[in-house]
Amino acid sequence: MGLLTYMNKEWTNVKFLTLSDVNGTPMGLAHIRYDDFLWEMSKHYKTHIHWRWGADIGKKAHAHIIVSVPTDELKRFWEKDKTFSPHRNYPFKQVWFKDWQDGHKTEGYACEKHTRMKDKVRCPERSKPCKKKRCSHNIVA
Repeated sequence: MGLLTYMNKEWTNVKFLTLSDVNGTPMGLAHIRYDDFLWEMSKHYKTHIHWRWGADIGKKAHAHIIVSVPTDELKRFWEKDKTFSPHRNYPFKQVWFKDWQDGHKTEGYACEKHTRMKDKVRCPERSKPCKKKRCSHNIVA
């Protein structure tokens, strides 16, 4: 599993996603839909979710996303994985939702071939500090 250090925490890559919209979808609307999907993932898995991603800002709106979770929440993530329905949570055009594989050139494809977007982190707001908006993983509550 690929490891990443972010906000002084260890994160493990778990998924590689492609989310696409109907051709001509405004990028602002596409971003809202991607963020909503991220929130649904965080709530379902009950883990913090970190995205590194790139998007096509042209006519064919889509994003390639590398999903990571804190290493100490990895067990919970995999326990919940079989019950998450990506197609139900992203009912637009297409979802490609695959387990992360080390050795593939997905980092470069997502973040260099496409327009690099700002990293995102979502908090499931489960623990006491998170509920009080003092999450140590957090950028977006």
